[in-house]
Amino acid sequence: GEGSGNLAFPDGVFGNGSVLASVDEQDQGEYSELGVVRGRSRFGRYDGEGVLVASLGSLPGTEFYKGTHQDGSGFTTTPPHGLSAYAAAGDSTWYFGSGDAPEFQERGLAGELLKIIRLDRGRRAMPAEVRANREERIRTMNSQAAALWGRVPLPDYLPAHGELMLDRGGNLWVQGYVVLEEEEYWSVFDPEGRWLGDLTPPVGVRITEIGEDYLMGIRADTLGVEQVQIYGLEKGGGP
Repeated sequence: GEGSGNLAFPDGVFGNGSVLASVDEQDQGEYSELGVVRGRSRFGRYDGEGVLVASLGSLPGTEFYKGTHQDGSGFTTTPPHGLSAYAAAGDSTWYFGSGDAPEFQERGLAGELLKIIRLDRGRRAMPAEVRANREERIRTMNSQAAALWGRVPLPDYLPAHGELMLDRGGNLWVQGYVVLEEEEYWSVFDPEGRWLGDLTPPVGVRITEIGEDYLMGIRADTLGVEQVQIYGLEKGGGP
């Protein structure tokens, strides 16, 4: 970090070797503002030694819940299905999604906004089953834990997206936000921002790299042993 004691979280590497990373802006532990609060992340470009080369701006970060215990002491926790922001670095630009809309910003090496990509999809309402599952879990807790977790609200809507990745061809891959037993999917955009469609990876595969015509991922076998697997990508369809 920059003397604040906060560590920079790496989000990717640019073509010139500099690293895109974000630092959670210092929370001073103020508990005057209680409830769900959205943090901010300070993005920067760092060299190989971890020295800040360029500040890229302060953008929305992670949502967290601030509350107080009965003795007046404060606590902070992550609310279930709260918003998180995601970023990914390309050759000479980077992408940012704040999670609160299916909207993605492409930014330059100095942090300047180059374009906004929007997907014409509304955020999904919180499924009733997710709500019921959570209420059931709280019912099984001891009274102290139930009182605490019962105060942390479940949002009315799910986040608009998950992680962002870029493939070797400069296409942006956006992970759909799924719950329960829903199938994972990724929405793919070309470098001009055109939506190419949604792609569903093989079940149980965590994507780690996307090439021009292949997809690399990690899959756990029945014993939980993780194996790297490579799949061919067909341009008109899925892996």
